[in-house]
Amino acid sequence: MALTKISTGMLKQDAASSDLNIDAGTLFLDVSNNRVGIANTSPSQALDVTGNAVVSGSVTATGLTTSGNFLKTGTNGNYTISANGNDFYYGRNGTNYHIANTANGGFQFLTGSSSAEALRITSAQNVNIANGKLGIGFTSTPDTALHVETSADTVLKVEKTGGNYIQLHGTGAGGRIKSDAQINFDVGSNSGALNIASNGNVGIGTSSPDAPLTV
Repeated sequence: MALTKISTGMLKQDAASSDLNIDAGTLFLDVSNNRVGIANTSPSQALDVTGNAVVSGSVTATGLTTSGNFLKTGTNGNYTISANGNDFYYGRNGTNYHIANTANGGFQFLTGSSSAEALRITSAQNVNIANGKLGIGFTSTPDTALHVETSADTVLKVEKTGGNYIQLHGTGAGGRIKSDAQINFDVGSNSGALNIASNGNVGIGTSSPDAPLTV
């Protein structure tokens, strides 16, 4: 490392106006403003670092203001932001990635200049969107508790692993209910009050209609 600039008398107590520049700005001491620059020769704060920094230990700051990311590495590869004694962190637990907080509360997602609440996930794992109504696939206010909109015909599909499925369709010609097997309608304790077989036969009170309509 070369010492590129040092003013006469810099190491003396009366050197109040002498700056120190080591290795062309690698370390710069602004004596007149009591500032230290690392990798820059115009420090704007008491310590001004240009580039990345690695700290092995805790960092305590009062009145912290950031213009980039402010994270700390925690256990299990988590990255944590601490505020008021509570932690918000994201990381990986085994093969799963997650975000979480240590406070007794949930997550709020705010949008717009007025910070309007767009989504809230509470600590009880409830989801509230637009006054408790969940809309999927569009930006307008949902009309019902669950409102799904899509350009595809199939709007909702419910399927058992390794089993059958039922689908809801919204098409230009109207709505449809589709299944790859028989569709059964249960009313109260009456199992199979209405059954539609895969061949189109309809049974009322029977789960095995053998005619277009079996009662």
